[in-house]
Amino acid sequence: MADRIGRQTPTESFVLPYQKTDGAEAIACYGKSGRKAMDWQKLLVYDILAREEDNQWTHMKYGLSVPRQNGKNEVIAIREVYGLLLERQAE
Repeated sequence: MADRIGRQTPTESFVLPYQKTDGAEAIACYGKSGRKAMDWQKLLVYDILAREEDNQWTHMKYGLSVPRQNGKNEVIAIREVYGLLLERQAE
């Protein structure tokens, strides 16, 4: 019997359309720590860090539902590390 890994992408999502995101930069920053984000985590980070043309955040609120022990805290860690980096650059 083959191992089942289940579905890794959200079963449902509502994401506003966007043209640019800081997701790649956040993932690269996270990668420097020696950790690697999974594809579904990258997808969420790209959506969370989406920006409008006037550089404002596309999503002021973002919610997700992921089974326990599946890596959702890493998405939060990626976002937090990137937020700290942005504050540091603003100084």
